[in-house]
Amino acid sequence: MLTYYILSDGKHPFGDGIHCVVNISEGKYSLEDIKDIAAKDLIEWMINKEPDKRPTIDRVLNHPYFWDDKRKKEVLKELGDQPEVQHYIDILKVCETKKAEEALTARKAVEKTFINTKDKHRRTAILKMLGETESQEVQNQKLEDLSKVCNSAEKLTQGKSFSKWKSKVGRNIQQHDSHFLPELFIKYQNNK
Repeated sequence: MLTYYILSDGKHPFGDGIHCVVNISEGKYSLEDIKDIAAKDLIEWMINKEPDKRPTIDRVLNHPYFWDDKRKKEVLKELGDQPEVQHYIDILKVCETKKAEEALTARKAVEKTFINTKDKHRRTAILKMLGETESQEVQNQKLEDLSKVCNSAEKLTQGKSFSKWKSKVGRNIQQHDSHFLPELFIKYQNNK
């Protein structure tokens, strides 16, 4: 609350007067006076109604709000180098094909999505992520995991900056027990 107070020129995230205590107990707040998206994300995390979901001071200090330009560029570069990011659109297309025809295996969905010879490198990249020599069941599970990651990323990035997206993905990463999630998120989540 002190961070909000400082950044908002003396306002309280839970409101003023008689409603403040009630809003605190109900977890109702407003961050409308904060324009910096990373600051909003950090404050929202720190004032979580559930104390065990609030960050430690080390996690706070590691939040993107406190990153310098060098670290932001480093994260963006590493993130951009991840195959899941480089082929994000292709993964979504394969997932759409699989969803339209549920009987298709993951491999068949990839092959159907990228049928043209000009798409060979895209097909190869996705098959490599699925594990070309893996069983059909393993490939199907990997495609499902990739789909979950893409769907989460899509939801988290709508109208938000990279800082907020990365922060939310970092906090929610345990939801997706997937080896597809770049180690990058884990590295930055666990205090680089």
